[in-house]
Amino acid sequence: MIFKARRNGTIQLQLDPVARDLIGRACVELRDTLQEGTEEPALRRLFPAAYADDPSRQRAYESLVHDDLVDSRVRALDTVIATVDDDAISREQAEQWMQALNAVRLTLGTQLDVSEDRDPYDIAEDDPRFPQFLVYDLLSALLGSLIAAVQR
Repeated sequence: MIFKARRNGTIQLQLDPVARDLIGRACVELRDTLQEGTEEPALRRLFPAAYADDPSRQRAYESLVHDDLVDSRVRALDTVIATVDDDAISREQAEQWMQALNAVRLTLGTQLDVSEDRDPYDIAEDDPRFPQFLVYDLLSALLGSLIAAVQR
């Protein structure tokens, strides 16, 4: 287990320093990208279309919710950045961690073109993207472990 539910209601972080550093850097990078407000293609899965067949309604929807979605994700990423070196986090912080880890994972998965048709684990070790797939795998394991700990 990477995350462990404690009797006092907190979640213990059993992460090695390398994982903590990787998580922190990934969250900082994504936060900075979100705050820049760019149309980065890798962010598309973070903001799925509500009205893909109606551009006018889609623009109206985006004008209503986009800034709130960005703010929510930035708050979650800031929580992880602030607590990544802690021994334990609260349940509320764990929810922010889940949102942040999922956002980083979705963004990386989009960059790597991960889909249901493409197995992210079927990649040769000599592929230059292999390290990124390892990070994707780590993020998936972290998210799964955190969800399990929160459900206890």
